Amino acid sequence: MLRIEEKQPYYILPTQRYDLTTLPPSRVMQEDFTFFIKFNKEGKVQHTETPSAIMMRPGMHYGLSYNQQSGHIQWEFWTKVGDDSKHDFVTFFTEPYELEQEWTFVVRHDLKNKLFELTLINPEQAVDVQTREYEGELWSYSGTPYNFGCGNYFKMVDESHYFWADYTLHYSGLLNNSKYNVDDILKFVKDNNDSTTTLKKSIELNPDNYDAYSLLMGHHIAAGTQVMLPEEKRNVKLGMKYGDELIRIRSDHGLPYHMKANCYRQLGDFEKAEPLYEESIEKRKGLSSEGTAYIVSAHNYMFSGDLNTARLRYKSAIDLNKDVPRRWFILNLYLTYSYIHLNLK
Repeated sequence: MLRIEEKQPYYILPTQRYDLTTLPPSRVMQEDFTFFIKFNKEGKVQHTETPSAIMMRPGMHYGLSYNQQSGHIQWEFWTKVGDDSKHDFVTFFTEPYELEQEWTFVVRHDLKNKLFELTLINPEQAVDVQTREYEGELWSYSGTPYNFGCGNYFKMVDESHYFWADYTLHYSGLLNNSKYNVDDILKFVKDNNDSTTTLKKSIELNPDNYDAYSLLMGHHIAAGTQVMLPEEKRNVKLGMKYGDELIRIRSDHGLPYHMKANCYRQLGDFEKAEPLYEESIEKRKGLSSEGTAYIVSAHNYMFSGDLNTARLRYKSAIDLNKDVPRRWFILNLYLTYSYIHLNLK
């Protein structure tokens, strides 16, 4: 769960930066899609006369909101019909329940038939379904982020368009198709509620299941794009045990050593992390990931206070990334930070 407080929104960028999605999310809500979310309202926001955005794309607002005065939940969108822009919305009334209770919302969009199918499931699991057809085409939101907890956050926009919200997000998802019905979505959420159990079962069937151990390890330490457990459930030492299994299964690869070293670094044991990072560098010589091995080793030296060695490692990574301008620029920033810290020290 994620607590989204007033004036502290979260957002997802329309383009991929770290491969967090299987597809760039920019155009997903322009075509066939399914969006689902479970939430409950928390505190009372200051501006009671405007909607509170649960998930909304900014500009001519497109998404889901609640109104703390009337208690309703609303999906809104804009279309372009000829030279005209048309605003439309679908409203669900929540009485006799409260927004502070748990609500599940699913919207499926059928581009061919220009149709939204919207489903709201109340706290007692009763289902309310509405459909809305439209003319023309949906307004393009391809360049806009997905905002959770606000409608817009740019300073040049009037504050009445911020649409601050205060709620707990239980889960949310976005699919680039509309072929799954609501029961399919709810079953998917239920079946994946405890991925740890499923992964452990897969290891029972195959004790050398590298991917399962990697995912389990990623529950406890930062591991690329893997989804971590809530902070109170993370156990770095357990993650380290999974790292041992990764090394056992693929001792000739650099990544397992890299991951276990990350565990030691997270615990502040930089000395024990060092030889593992060295092993990772050695096994990645000549590979595209060699630069990454130098980067994380440099971070480890940086955190341990050995800034001179950190700079040498950053320079090695820079040399290996000369043909990647964006990465080259970021690595030079790391190098700059090492000089700043050295001067401060």
